[in-house]
Order: sequence, then structure tokens, then C-alpha cells
Amino acid sequence: MSTRGKHSARRQLSVITVDQAIAGGSNVLIAVIAARLLDAAGFGLFGIVFLLYVVAQGVSRALVCDPLLVHPVEGEERKGEVIGTSCMLGLALGAAVVLLGVAVSVVDSRLGVALVVMGAFLPLLVLQDLGRYLAFATQRPSTALVLDVTWLLLLAAAVIPLFVADTRSLGWLIAAWAGSGAAAGLLTFVQHRAHGVRFGLAWLRYTW
Repeated sequence: MSTRGKHSARRQLSVITVDQAIAGGSNVLIAVIAARLLDAAGFGLFGIVFLLYVVAQGVSRALVCDPLLVHPVEGEERKGEVIGTSCMLGLALGAAVVLLGVAVSVVDSRLGVALVVMGAFLPLLVLQDLGRYLAFATQRPSTALVLDVTWLLLLAAAVIPLFVADTRSLGWLIAAWAGSGAAAGLLTFVQHRAHGVRFGLAWLRYTW
């Protein structure tokens, strides 16, 4: 490997490291914010919502994101299909969480509302995560950094009013967290606007 290639690899690795630190730090931050804003019961319910988000994210990564890393050429040649597949999968996962929230509302309205809110934003949260994996697969980690920094800044802007108004609502907290992530997820469309999105599951069937 040439000296220029080594320097480029080091820069990419550094950007990936920073991005992973920001992504992990954001998760810690929202947990700290939840602990400050919510009572003990509300914080426990937040943990349930966050756990379901992690499970949904795990399903998306297993079906779309991880195979993309194994076959990175797909990120260049079939990017529109990959994004379209992620959108369809995100819609399915979001609908499942919304239905779960409606059912849970019968027993616990706070948890039910929080799940409905998270499910409504979940398709774009899945897309935000896919944008990060597309960046890694195509060796453009700076675009992943943009996505995560944007989410972090939007999250900070969204939770400040909650503290100012002393709003101790689980639903509003989830709206601030998931809504800011969803807004950041829209950047994935902007970053890859040159590639026509093709909605469907053909890429998923082909890959598997």
C-alpha cells in the first residue's frame, strides 16, 4: 500500500472511531436525559421502549445492513434498491410497533403512547442507521459522521424545551429523541439523491 493509501486508511479509521463514539455517546445522553426528566416508573418504561428500538434496529441490521457490509459493491451499484428495501422494512417494523403500542395502551397508556410515537418515527430511524452502513460499505465514513452529529444536535435542540417547561412526559421525550433521529434520517435521501430509490423487497430476496 502506498503512503497516500495508508494515510487515507488512517483518516477513514479515525472518522469511523469518532462516529462510533458519537453514536454510543448519544445513547448514553438520552438515557441520562430520561433519568433526569422522568420518575422511576417512567424511566423503566423508557427502558422498554429503548429495548424495542434496539430489537427493531437489530432486525434491520441483520437483514439489510450487515449483508451490505459483506457485499459492499451493492452499496455502489444497487444503492437505490438498498434504500428502498430499508424503507419497506422500516415501514413494516414501525407498523408492528404502533400496533403493539395500541394494544399496550389498554394496560398502560403511558407506555402505549410512547410505543406509538416511536413506531411512527421508526421507518426514518431505520433509514438513518442504513445511511451509516452505506457510508461504511462505500468507504465514505464522513457521511455517517454527518448523520450522527445531526441527530445529536437536533436531539439537544429538542430536549431543551422539555427542561425549560419541566415537561416530564415519556411520550414527549420519545418524540424528541425519535423525532430528531427521524429528521436526521431524511439526510440519507439527500446524501444519495442521485440514485433513484426503488421501493420493494427484490434486493432482499436477491441478497438472501
